[in-house]
Formats: sequence, C-alpha cells, structure tokens
Amino acid sequence: MDWYDYTRAIRNTVSHNFRLVFSRYKPEHFPITWRGISLTADLDGKAITFESFWHKSGYELFVAMREFAEVLPE
Repeated sequence: MDWYDYTRAIRNTVSHNFRLVFSRYKPEHFPITWRGISLTADLDGKAITFESFWHKSGYELFVAMREFAEVLPE
C-alpha cells in the first residue's frame, strides 16, 4: 500500500519518544512520501512536527488503513 512505509516510520517515531529514527533504513528508502508529506533522511533524530503528522493527516492515514483492513478476509 502507498501508506505502508510512511506508517511504519510514524509508528517507530511514536515508539521512540516522538523522534524520527531512521538508523535501520537504507539511504535508497528516502524520501518516504505519502500524500505529499515527505520524510527525508536529514530528519533522523529530530522530533516529529505537524508538518509530517498532524490531526488531518493522522485521520486520513487511519481511514486509509481501515479501508485496507475492511477488505481483508476474516
């Protein structure tokens, strides 16, 4: 899904004190982009901001993941 890499990075950020941690990503993975929001390698170690994850984008991400999950077989 187009949101997978972005979602993984956000989940890891929330798990690491709200700091972007890219130490396990290879340089060719960047930028990580979803719906016009880009996470670049130079953000490594920096705190997440409203520019990379905020109420609207967070809700839109939730909806996209929920739509994906709803079509999965039980």
